[in-house]
Amino acid sequence: MEAGDNPEAAHAACREGLAIVVGRASDAWSELSGARVTIAVDLDPADQELDALKDMVQAARCAGWKVAYSGLLHTTGVGIARHEHPIVLACREADDEISEALDNGPLSIVLDPEANLRDWRESGRARVLLASCEVAGPTGNGGVGTAYHALAHTLAAAGHGVTVLFTGLLDPERSRREGEWRRSFAEAGIEFVFLGTPWYSPVRSPHHAVRRAYELHRWLCQAHAKDPFDVVHIPEFRGHGALAITAKALGLAYHDVEFVVTTHSPTRYLCETNRDGIESIDPLVTEWLERLSVERADVVISPSVYLLDYMRDRGWRLPKRTFVQQNAVPHSTRSGDCGNSQAPPSELVFFGRLETRKGLEAFCDALDILSAKPGFSRIRITFLGRPEQIMGKDAAELVAQRASSWGLDWQILPDLGHDEAISYLCSRSCVLVMPSLVDNSPNTVREAVALGIPFIASRSGGIPELIASADLASFTFDGWGRAAKLQPASLADRQDPFDTHALAEAISKRLGGGGDPAAPAIGEGPCDRAYDRWHRAIAARERSRPAPCAPPTVGVCIVAHDPLGVRRIADALAAGTVEPDGVMAVCPPDPGRAAGAVRVIEATGRAVSAARSRAVEELDVDVVLVLCDHTEPDARLVERVRAAMATDAADVLSLVIRDPDHERPTGLEPSLAIEPAPADLFAFVPVGGPAVAATVYPAFAVGSYAIRREAFAALGGYADDVWGDVIDDELLARASLAGLRIDVLPEALATAVQDDRWTTMRSHYWNDAPVPVYEGEQQIRLLRPFRRRIEEQLADLPALLAGTMRVAGDAARQRLEDQRGRKELVDAYEARLAEHRALVDIYERRLEEQRELIPPYERQKQEIGEVYEARLRERRKLIARFEGWVRAKTQFSRWRAVLRGCRAKRPR
Repeated sequence: MEAGDNPEAAHAACREGLAIVVGRASDAWSELSGARVTIAVDLDPADQELDALKDMVQAARCAGWKVAYSGLLHTTGVGIARHEHPIVLACREADDEISEALDNGPLSIVLDPEANLRDWRESGRARVLLASCEVAGPTGNGGVGTAYHALAHTLAAAGHGVTVLFTGLLDPERSRREGEWRRSFAEAGIEFVFLGTPWYSPVRSPHHAVRRAYELHRWLCQAHAKDPFDVVHIPEFRGHGALAITAKALGLAYHDVEFVVTTHSPTRYLCETNRDGIESIDPLVTEWLERLSVERADVVISPSVYLLDYMRDRGWRLPKRTFVQQNAVPHSTRSGDCGNSQAPPSELVFFGRLETRKGLEAFCDALDILSAKPGFSRIRITFLGRPEQIMGKDAAELVAQRASSWGLDWQILPDLGHDEAISYLCSRSCVLVMPSLVDNSPNTVREAVALGIPFIASRSGGIPELIASADLASFTFDGWGRAAKLQPASLADRQDPFDTHALAEAISKRLGGGGDPAAPAIGEGPCDRAYDRWHRAIAARERSRPAPCAPPTVGVCIVAHDPLGVRRIADALAAGTVEPDGVMAVCPPDPGRAAGAVRVIEATGRAVSAARSRAVEELDVDVVLVLCDHTEPDARLVERVRAAMATDAADVLSLVIRDPDHERPTGLEPSLAIEPAPADLFAFVPVGGPAVAATVYPAFAVGSYAIRREAFAALGGYADDVWGDVIDDELLARASLAGLRIDVLPEALATAVQDDRWTTMRSHYWNDAPVPVYEGEQQIRLLRPFRRRIEEQLADLPALLAGTMRVAGDAARQRLEDQRGRKELVDAYEARLAEHRALVDIYERRLEEQRELIPPYERQKQEIGEVYEARLRERRKLIARFEGWVRAKTQFSRWRAVLRGCRAKRPR
C-alpha cells in the first residue's frame, strides 16, 4: 500500500498477512492490523537514504512491530538518480516463528518452498560436496576461497558430511602441500580432494574452464555412484560446474542431486569493475559457462541483492529458486574480538586485493590528500593483499610510485594467508580501509565487523547489506553520490568519478577513534542455522526421477569421403544398443566401392551442401544426428542422444569425441604430465557458446552433432553456396545467432579415427593454440551471418578478428615449430651428454679400481725400501772398507816410493 492510503485499503492489502508500504510515513504502520509481516521500502530519490532508514525503523518500533531486518538495497533502471533505497522488514513482537524465518532477510534460503523446513529437526545430516576453483589454503586468500572454506567448516561443525574438491590451478611446487591441507581439513571432519592434477588436464580443449568443467563432471559421475551426494555447491566463477549441471538438465545424470550455484564475481563483472577489456575468446567462453551454470542451477544463492540486480541488468536468466544468503563467517574470525585496544590507531591498512575494483587508486588519491595534513606523518600505511595488474602495471610498482610523494612509512604484505592476515590485524592498533569502487559481498568487511576492528568501507555494491543499518553512517561513506546509475559501468559506458575527498574525510574521522564496533546486519548464529536447516531439509525430502517423456525419433546423416567410410559407420550403428530410425549418407561417387545397404546421395565440391540438405529432408525423424567419417560411433550413441533430446532442453547437441592418442603433444612439458590419467578424459570437448567464438574456430562441434529437425527447418537448412569443411560451422553459427540452444552432451560417445585441421588447436591451451582460420571464400561464407547483424560501418569487424587470429595462429605455429626445433636440439645434446656420462662412468670405475690397488703397492714399496736400505748399508760398509784399503794402499805406495827414492840415492 502507499503510505497515506485510507485504512480500508490497508486492511484489504493485509488479508493474506503480508503488507507492503512504500514511503517512510509513520502513520502507515499503525494501520496494518491485519498483517503479520510488513515490508517497507522508500523509493523517493529526494530522500537522504540513511535518515529515511532511521525514520522507518523508529516508526515501526513505535507502532509495536519487531524489526527483523533493515538495510539499503540497490535498484537498477534508466533515469534513477539514487541507487540506495532503505528497506525495513518487520513482524509482530510475539510471532517468534516468523521472526526466526526472517532473521536472514526477506530472500533467505530459509524461505525455499522446495525445502520442508518444518521437519528439519527430524532430518539427518546431508552429504555435501563443495567444488571450487579457489579454497583458502591451496589458494591462500581471496573472496571465493574464503567463502567456501567457511561454509565447509560451518556445515561440518553442524554434523554434515563435507567433501571439498579443489578444481583450480596450482603449480607443481605448491601442490606438494596437498598432504598438509588434507590433514588440516580432516581435523575439522572434512575430506579434501584435488580434481585430477592441478597443473595438468588431459582434456582436449583450448579453454581451461572447459577442460575443468568436463573433468569435474566425469569425477562427479564416479564419486556420486560410489557414495551419493545430496547437495553440490559450485561457484559461478570460472563455470567449472557447467557440464555437470547440463548433464542433469539433459536427464543423463544427477537426478537426485541439488546443484547450488553461489554467485561471487563473474568474469565480465571483474572486467568491468577493474576497467579491463576482454581481448580474447577465452574469457568469453568462460563467461558462457558461468551463465550456463547459473541459468540451469537448481538453486542460486547470492550473498547480496546487489549482484542479482547486476546480473538481471546484464541479461542473466535466474532460476525461480534464487535466494540471498550471506556467506558463512570464517571460523578464524569468530570469538576473537580485536577491537578492544584503547591505544589510538597508528596504522592504516588497505585490506583486500590490490586492484582497481577494490579502490586501490582511490585509496592512493586519499593518501595524497591526507599526507599533507599535520600529524598524519605518524601513521604507518600497510597494503594487506595480493597485487594484481592495473593498466598493464604491477600494483606493487604503482604503490611504490605513488608512495614517493607521501613521506610516510609504508609496506606491502602480499603473501599472508587468511589466518595469518587475521593474526596480523589482531596484533595491531589499526584502522582498516575497504574503499571498493563496487563489490559484491567482500569477506574483508564481514571479517572486520566480526572482529570488532575499526574500519571504513565504501557504501557501494552489496557492502551496505553486511552492516547493521544503525552503523552505516559511522563506518561507511558514499563514493558514488554523484552517480546516476548502478555501478559498475559497462565497458561501453562512461565511468563516473569516485569521490576520493569523501574517502579522505571518512578516514580522518575514523582515525579519531571512539565509538562502539560495528554490528553485522545478520549475525553468524542465524546465518549458520539457515545453512544447517536448509541442508537437512534437502537431505530429508523424497527424491523421484522426472516423468519420462516420449523419446524422439533419431535418424543419422553420414558425411563421408568414400563409400568405405559410410559402410564402417553404418555397421557400427547397426551394432549399437538402439538402432537409428533411418540412415542416409552423402559422399563422392566411387564406382569401385560399395556403401552397403545405406542409401547414398552422391555429391562432390559445391554440390555437397544441397545434397546434405536433401538427405536431412528425406529422413522423416525428430532429430538428425550428423556423423562425419573421421569418427567412430560408440554402441550407446543413438541411445544417449535420444535420451538427451527427450528433455526438450537443447536444439542442438554437440558430441564429445574420444581421442585415442594419449601421447599427443599439448604444449605441456612432458615431465609434468601425470600418467596414467583416466582414459575417458582424453577427449575433444566443444562448447555451446558464445556465438562470437564461431568467428575464430569451430567451437560448437568437433565434426559431429545432433539437431532437431524443426530447428534445422527454421534455419533454412544448409546454405547452398557454402562448401567444404565450413558447411557445418556456418549452420551452427546461424543457430547460435538465432538464439537456439546448443548444448554439449558431456559423454565421450564417439572416437576420432583421423585428425583434422583443428586437432592441434584443440589440444593446446588458448594462449598456445595455433588457430588455422578459414580463408577466402570459406571465411566470407562463415562470417556472413555475423555481418548481417552489424551496422555497415562496423561490418568488417568479424573479418578483422579472423585475420588477427590468423596472424596469432601463424605466430603460435611458428612458436610450436621453434619449440620442436629446440627440443630436437636439446634431445641431440642430451644424447651426446648421455654418451659422455657413460664414458665418465667408465673412467670413474677404472679410477676406483686403481685406487683399490694403491694400498698393496704401498706395502710393496715399503718392503722393497727395507731391502734396499739393508743392501745400502752393506754397500756403505764395503765402501768404507774399500776406502780404508785405498788409504792403506796409498800410504804403502808412498812409503815404497820414498823407499825407492832412498835406494836410488844410496851410493853403490
